[in-house]
Parts: sequence; structure tokens; C-alpha cells
Amino acid sequence: MAASGPNGRNSNLTFYPAYCFKASPTYFAWVKLTAFDIHNILHINSAFQGQNLYFYLNHPIQFVYLVGVVVSYEDFHEKRWLLIIDDSSGATIEVSCPKPEETADKNPDQASKEGSELDGIRLAEVQARANTIASIDVGSVISVRGKVGTFRDTRQIHLERVAIIPDTNAELRFVEQRTKLKVEVLSKPWIVSSREQSRLLKVAEGRRNTDKAQIRKCKERETARQAREIRHAERIAKKYEEDEVKRAAAAEIARRAGEMFMDHNSRKKVKSAVDTSAMKEPRKL
Repeated sequence: MAASGPNGRNSNLTFYPAYCFKASPTYFAWVKLTAFDIHNILHINSAFQGQNLYFYLNHPIQFVYLVGVVVSYEDFHEKRWLLIIDDSSGATIEVSCPKPEETADKNPDQASKEGSELDGIRLAEVQARANTIASIDVGSVISVRGKVGTFRDTRQIHLERVAIIPDTNAELRFVEQRTKLKVEVLSKPWIVSSREQSRLLKVAEGRRNTDKAQIRKCKERETARQAREIRHAERIAKKYEEDEVKRAAAAEIARRAGEMFMDHNSRKKVKSAVDTSAMKEPRKL
């Protein structure tokens, strides 16, 4: 499929369906780029509009990885830090990082107990990132990893990981790795053979079928659960009705027994009164 390439030039690039992305060397990777690359080389394909997905040639990219010098550091914003880094590529780029929420004051152990273990790990990562940013100043050399976003029509990085580069050797190693990636991977179009596309499609369809089967099983389990609850409710109602009949019968028996007892006591009292009256009555001479 022919499409508009980087810098608006028309190039014969094939943009493969999303089910092929798992075979891409860049899709799940932290792709080492420059600020210039992000502003000028990365482009969006209309077929994947709104998916926060960018392309270098036809290589799909979700995550980027840069190293540069901090030339601006803004800490006054209530909810986020704003950094600007310069990587000597001829462009600078803004890095945005949300500040931890108040709930993040809890330590990871407490978070793990109150929530899931994953929440505790995530909280630890957020706190570690905040600690690293707190130690950054203008002039610091840092590495940033994140996703590309747009603010006021200007691309920026939404930070996920940050680290301070300890020395020039580490910075040079990054530059060498970035250059190697561009020469060996990014400078050439990504090609997926027809056989590989067919295989990936079968895998994707199998996953979809598996997902559908799981959804169907979940629905069946939910239907069975509701049916069990209905049967259970019916058994409870029936048992309650039977108990009510028994309670009514027992109450009737008790009422009759009470009446008989009262009637018997009444007769005894009457007889006793008659006998007492007879004893007290004087005999006639």
C-alpha cells in the first residue's frame, strides 16, 4: 500500500495490519531516537489514527528512548513536572511527567496489602521516578523513556521512566546504539513475507476465537449461576411456605388445646363453686 512517508514525501511503503505488529522489531521496544526524529521523522498513518501509534518509515513505534541535557526544568505546576531536553540533534523536546497523587504517600508494603501486588509495584515505580526527578537540575544529562504525545500542536514525551546518566561514556554508548539501530533497522522498510502474514493472521484469529470462546464460557457460567440462584430462591420460598403451613397447623392445634384446657378449667371451677355452695347451704329441719 503506497502512503505518504516522512516529511510528507510520497514513498512506496507497505503498512501492515495491526496483527502483524507483534513481529516488528520496534513495536514492543524502547526505540532510541532523537528529538529531531520525533518532531520531523515520525509520522502518523491515517489507517491507525487515534491509536497513539507513530511510524518511522513503516516501522510501528509506541515507545521512545532519548538521552539529552536538561535545559529547562519547571516544578511550579500543581500536577506535573515539565522538562526540556536538548540532545544536540538540532531540536529540543518537552518532557511531561505527572506528579504523584496524595494516595501515593503510602509505602509499597502498605499498598500491596490494601490493593494488589501490581499496585504496590506501580507505586514504587512512581515514587522512584519522583525521587529521580527531584534530584535533576538544569545541566543534568538524563535518559527519558515514554510515549509521544501532542500538546498545542507540538510533540512531547509523556514520561514513564527517567534516569540520570552517570558519565560521558554511558552517553556515548547510547549514541552508538542509536546509530546502530538506525543503520540496521530504521533506515530500511520493514518487510513481512506473505507466509509470515498468513501465520500471524492465523494466530490473531485463533486468539480472537479463544477470546470469543472465553466470553461464551463466561456468559454460560453467568447464566448457570443465575439459574442456580433462581432455583435456590425457589427452594427457599417453597420451604418457607411449607414451614408456614406447619406453623399454622401447630398454632391451630395449640389454640384448640388451649380452648379445651380453658373449657376443662371452667367446668372444674363451676363444679367447685357448686360444691362449695352446697356445703355452705344450711340443712332444712
